[in-house]
Amino acid sequence: MEKSSFFKVFLSVLFLITIGTKGAYSQTQRQVNYSTITKTVCAIPSYIDEDSLSALDWIYMEKDDLEKCTEQIINEERELTIITYYPQQPRWENDYQYMMGKSVSSKDGTVLYDHDGNEYYRLDNYDPDYILSQYQIDDYGIYNSLFDMDKEELIGQLQMYGFQVSEENGFIIAAFEDMEIAINLDELIIEYRSFGEEDNEFFAEEGNKLEMSDRSDYKRINNYVVPIKNTRVHYSTLPSGIPYEITEEETYLFYQVINKNNTVVKTGNESIFNSCVKNSVNRIEIVQQNTDIKIYPNPTTGQLRITNYELRENTIVEIFDIYGKNVTPLTSHSSPLILDISHLANGMYFLKIDNKTVKVVKY
Repeated sequence: MEKSSFFKVFLSVLFLITIGTKGAYSQTQRQVNYSTITKTVCAIPSYIDEDSLSALDWIYMEKDDLEKCTEQIINEERELTIITYYPQQPRWENDYQYMMGKSVSSKDGTVLYDHDGNEYYRLDNYDPDYILSQYQIDDYGIYNSLFDMDKEELIGQLQMYGFQVSEENGFIIAAFEDMEIAINLDELIIEYRSFGEEDNEFFAEEGNKLEMSDRSDYKRINNYVVPIKNTRVHYSTLPSGIPYEITEEETYLFYQVINKNNTVVKTGNESIFNSCVKNSVNRIEIVQQNTDIKIYPNPTTGQLRITNYELRENTIVEIFDIYGKNVTPLTSHSSPLILDISHLANGMYFLKIDNKTVKVVKY
């Protein structure tokens, strides 16, 4: 079993923390609502000169704050559904990063919608894990099952699952192969770290490569434990080959658990949640990008149509991949111009006409 899969199974069994989705709206057994904002910071190693970064490197490291609201609903049939709302409107036409206005996941699969309510992606993938036991429902959205343990009980549980356990600076450290979990019962903190064997100066930690770390901070409200912040650190490589670190800090602005229409616990600003949901589904005028190139569809599975750009006899139309390689297909210029990129690998590309550039996504 892969380490990430093992970790998920372990937490599901030991901590009784489950995830779910939002299905039919018959009588609701339990509902969890929350609003979050994620701030992302990128960093390069100190020994790297910033002047060596390319323009494309800087694009990769520019991350906007992301706000979203989530409703998790369990109906009387024990079916869960998650609806996530994304209030960020597209900043320009062809802004694929913010094109999603809402996602709906249930036991039957996942559907993505744009900000006009149009469906643009569907994954039909039945998942029986979205049908919960009554035992899971009673604890859904509440994290007391872990933090109500005493230290000896938790250590015993971890050892039963094969972890090597030690204590350090108030944390119980549980190591298993190339991963470790750190738990602070007093401060209500869970940390998870995974390691690899690659030797890299930037990533090195005690001789191993730190592949990813994830920290969750909770607080106690009226004897209930709810999340307040998640911090995830992971690593990747820029187009120029320079390694870099990505830190994502997700803060809960609002959190609510409702059991059969009675609020179990609530914290934060509910108006933020309601405003987020409202703005996610309402149509807002799209700001035009500083270019008069219109491409449809984008993202695309194959063909790109450039519908409104006047092509001259000497107009140069080019497509580059993220490494700057020209991957332009052979084509004759006509209006509207149609480019077939179905042969290209899935990913992000840059279409350039004259001195104007538009991002293109092939999937």
